[in-house]
Amino acid sequence: MSLYNSTFSPAKINLFLRVGKKRSDGFHNIESRFQLINLFDEITIKKTNNKNISLKSNIRNKSFLNKNIILDAFFKLQEAVGKDLSCEITVIKNIPMGAGLGGGSSNAASTMVGLNNLFKLNLSHIKLTQLGAELGADIPFFINGKNANVSGFGEILSPCNSINSKILLIYPNIHVSTKEMFDELKAQRKIQVDKKIYAKHNDFQAIFNKKFPVISDFFSQLEEEFNLEFTITGTGSSHFCFYKNDLEISELVKKIPNNWRFFNVEPLQYSPINDN
Repeated sequence: MSLYNSTFSPAKINLFLRVGKKRSDGFHNIESRFQLINLFDEITIKKTNNKNISLKSNIRNKSFLNKNIILDAFFKLQEAVGKDLSCEITVIKNIPMGAGLGGGSSNAASTMVGLNNLFKLNLSHIKLTQLGAELGADIPFFINGKNANVSGFGEILSPCNSINSKILLIYPNIHVSTKEMFDELKAQRKIQVDKKIYAKHNDFQAIFNKKFPVISDFFSQLEEEFNLEFTITGTGSSHFCFYKNDLEISELVKKIPNNWRFFNVEPLQYSPINDN
């Protein structure tokens, strides 16, 4: 009998993101295309004899450890099966938080799938997706583990092929609140005369640019100098571009501030969540 389950928990980028009306359940309808990338957190779940749950991480922040969506996922699954799932969960965080990369949702999905496998709960894929959707709009995508066109509040998934391009991902060391960005978008649309005006790739781009003009100016300068196009992912703060010239990118990254993070990543065909 296996005593632990370990899996990589991938990030995603939004190739585009359109936001529709707010629903009666509090979510917004969206249209987007989610692309998995090879930037991972790692989650290990180990059975214990204690009738409780403990969360460990390379992130020592008490709020992170005590109010993490991983714990929400654990209790949601434990309630669904009606029995104690005594375990210790360790998450090694590499995906920046508050960055529009879906790290928290991916962690929750990996936790639910990992618990289901480790404890042989035999919950169906559909049931796991339903439980995940109650916690967050991106979780069904990560449970499914395949690139997809996404609609509804995030629960309607139409599988699509992976893109085939090198990606430069830049995180400007700013944690962006998803709720605040949605509130800003709602306020903006109230005063907008033409409700059909959208950003080219992401409805949150203009809001981010207004809130963080120094960061916006930096990306504009990169675009002009290197003839590339940077786009926000999710509600931010990370931006990405596609590129072909490795030498040019090596020159570009020299201009990134020292306290920012950047990643040269590639698209994934599917998530490691399905390998367990």
